[in-house]
Parts: sequence; C-alpha cells; structure tokens
Amino acid sequence: FDYILSSANRSVDCQASGGGVECDIAVLQLAQGEAQHLKLERQFDGKEVATLFNDTVEVLPAVTVTESSVKDGQTVYTKNDPFVITTDKPLLGATAHLERQNGEEKVKHVVAVSVDGPRIEIVPAEEELPRAAAYTLVLDEVEVKDGSGLAGPHQISFTLSGGPKVASMNVGATSVD
Repeated sequence: FDYILSSANRSVDCQASGGGVECDIAVLQLAQGEAQHLKLERQFDGKEVATLFNDTVEVLPAVTVTESSVKDGQTVYTKNDPFVITTDKPLLGATAHLERQNGEEKVKHVVAVSVDGPRIEIVPAEEELPRAAAYTLVLDEVEVKDGSGLAGPHQISFTLSGGPKVASMNVGATSVD
C-alpha cells in the first residue's frame, strides 16, 4: 500500500513504519495558528482503498521572538555580555549557536544556553570574542510545553566593534621626560 497525506492542494507520500505511518508534514506548509483540514488515505496501485483520517486539526501558533539585547545589523561595543532573547511563550529549553565570518568561511564559537521562562541567555564560552568581526547569532530551536516551536531558525547578524582607539593626545611628541 501507499499512504498519502494531503491538505488543500498539497500532498506528501508517507512511509509505513512499524504499526504506524510517518509523514513529512513540513512539505504541506501548514499555516501556523490556523485550523487545517488533513486527509490520510491508503492507496493501492494509484487508487484510493481507504481513508484512514479525514478531519480538521488546529496547528499551534509558532513561538516568536519579542525582544533581543542585540538587534539585526547592530554594532556591539561591549565585550562578551550575554545575549538575551525573549519569546512570547515560556520555554523548557533552547539551542543556539554563534558564527563569526572569517573571510569566506564561518567559524563556530561555543556558547552556553540557559532558559528562564520566556528568557533565553546565550553566553559565549570564550573569554573574549575576536573584535572587528561580523557575527551571526542563531536561535536554532526552542522547546515549549505546548509542543510548538519556532517557524524557522531566528538569525541576528551583528558586528563586534574594533574597540576604542586613541583619537588624540595632550602630550607633545618632543621634549618629554
């Protein structure tokens, strides 16, 4: 038998697995936070044999980022302050990573991620990040009690400043002890 899951004008082939059926529902591009009609049918030789599921389901709304301590495109002047991201739902866990653009290659930096309610704190493990560099902070996934998640990875691109530079001196260049 072949198994087909469909919604509106999209469908996906499913695989029989043990006593169930596995379908890649991401292919259906279901709108989050809306009711969607799903139909799972069993086919033999391209013809429908049985409808296994035919009902409307409520797709959970995605977790959204409501606030961030660093904004997209911002130049950051402080050294290794934790990055803080706030979401619209309390979280159980989260994963994130930090990448630095080094010419054509991206260098990953180790980070520690902690969660407190809707607040995510991301701390670089290094004592000091290389300055005058472009970075991308990526919130990969979140774990929420209701089972929802991010619509996709949340990326924030920023630049770490080169640090302070001497602009002028009040001591002359000659006759100084």
